This record gives sequence, C-alpha cells and structure tokens, in this order.
Amino acid sequence: MAFVGGAIGYLLGLGGPRLLLSLGGPGFLTEKVSWAWSVAVILMAVAVAVLASVLPALKASTIATPKVPLKWKLDYLQTAQDVWELHVSQHVSQLELDRFFRFIEGRFEELQLLRSIPEKMEKISMVEKIDNGKEVRRLIFAHSFAIEGSRSFKTENELVATRPRGSLTYTLDLVIRIAMIYNFEPMQVVKRTAEAIRKLILQWVATPSTERWGQTNELIKVENLSVTSEGKEGLRGINLDIMKGEFLGLAGEGRRALLLAIAGLCKPSRGTVQLHGMDTYNRRDEVRKEVGVVLQGSKPYEELTARGNLRFLARLEGKRDIEKL
Repeated sequence: MAFVGGAIGYLLGLGGPRLLLSLGGPGFLTEKVSWAWSVAVILMAVAVAVLASVLPALKASTIATPKVPLKWKLDYLQTAQDVWELHVSQHVSQLELDRFFRFIEGRFEELQLLRSIPEKMEKISMVEKIDNGKEVRRLIFAHSFAIEGSRSFKTENELVATRPRGSLTYTLDLVIRIAMIYNFEPMQVVKRTAEAIRKLILQWVATPSTERWGQTNELIKVENLSVTSEGKEGLRGINLDIMKGEFLGLAGEGRRALLLAIAGLCKPSRGTVQLHGMDTYNRRDEVRKEVGVVLQGSKPYEELTARGNLRFLARLEGKRDIEKL
C-alpha cells in the first residue's frame, strides 16, 4: 500500500503541472524530474512498505516461536535465594483452568517417561487459596537438566494462575528459583526453564479445542446464566441442558439474549454457556464456526426447503461438503 501510494503521488506530482496548463492554469508551472529523485521516491516507498510489514511480523514472532518473548517481562526478586518472576502473556478461562493444569501435568509425565533425554519436569504439588479477594492456584514443579560430569541444574518453580473477583479469566505468572547449578550461568538456567514452560503453553494453545476439552453428554449446557444489557437484567439464573438431537422451543422475554449468549455473541454478567464443554463467549471465534443464528427479521427463501436454505447460505459462506447437510 505504501509503495502504490507513493508511486501514485509521484505520478500526480509529475502530471499535475501539465494538467493545470492544459486547463488554462498559470504558465510558470513546470515539473522538475531527474533520475535521482525517481530512484529516491521508489526507495522511500519500498522502505515504508518493508517497515510496515516487518514491525508486525516481529511482534507476531514473539507469540509464534518457542522462545522467551520480549513481552515476558523478567523481574528479579531480591530474596534469600535467587528468584525470578515472569508474567506469561496467556489468559486461561475459568472453565478450562482444570483442563489446562491437567494438560501441563500430562506433558510432565510424558517427559518423565523419556529416559533418554537429560531434561526432566516433575509436579511437586498443587496449592489453592484466596489471597486479598483473588483466587490463586499454584502448580509447584521441578525442572532439572543433568549430563553426568558435564553440566547440570535444578529449579523449583511455581506456575501461578490468578483470577480477580468477578473476572472470568486467569492470568499466569511463572516464578523460578534456582535450587542447584553446575557449569551454567544463572540467566541461562532461568531462560531454559521459561522456554520449557512456554513450549508447553504453545502446545496447549495449538491443540484443537475438541482434544483439549473432550466431549460432554450435553450439546449445550447453561449454568446460572445472567445477562445484563443497558443496565437491565434480561436473564437471571438460567439453567438449561440440551442434548444432541433435541429440539427446544423458547417462549417469553429474554429469548434473544439467551440465543446470543449460546452463540457467544454477548458476554454473560454471571454464569456460563458451554457448547460441547467449550465456553461459548471466551472461545467465540471457534464457536462461530459451529453455530448459526437466525434472528427475527431474517426471512428464508420460500421457494427453497429448510435444508435448501441452509445449503444456499453455506455456499455463500464458502463452506465445503454441504451435501452432508
């Protein structure tokens, strides 16, 4: 865009004086052109285009690559022993926290089974408590590396999930303590432990939700759902289970709010809605691929059957395998 815009601007600059002269403009207007200016303008346009692409790419690479990113701010805490704390740039919803920790612990166990590698991670304990109105859960684990007669280290760490009261998501922090070190620099050890945890979190993020969450008996599960809009509570304390293959009719006020909440299109003020065990609001991008909503005012084509309308809309969305509908 920068290159095209610069080129168009330069061409307008060249053609502007001639256009004004042809329209009877002042005769002193002339264009000044040289090969040096032409090259300079092209180089400037290219430089702007490259910078506009490189900066977002560098920021994205800190998320996509399994290394300690710049946004993991490293804080050194002055205590009796060396302690480092890192804020992890990943949020975990309230509903998926248990599954998240089970996923991490499962990877620890897999690493324990690989006896051919010198790196090990082992769960020590899980601690839960309420601290200043915040719900805190700590996964305490050890990370060690040892090559006999060469290099080794051991860190004792905490992966801390914190949820303020009223929030639906947990923030993550990693606390690293060096318990033993041989032939390593302290910062090397800290980075190795941080990189190991980051790889596991990236695996969690990259794992399909169907594998992370598994399947539940209910297609849709609504628990203690309340929805507030413009200061008015449209839904309060709704509990509902819908099994696969069931049809449900809605009557009364709040139907629209309930449908929007099921589709992940509005944020509950309290409670949750789950589709196949997946929180519909916190994972609304994935839910959008699974759920279609037709609200009042949307009219189907009368000459088509219900299945025909669905197939037509699926073609408009670029869906494949629509004959299976």
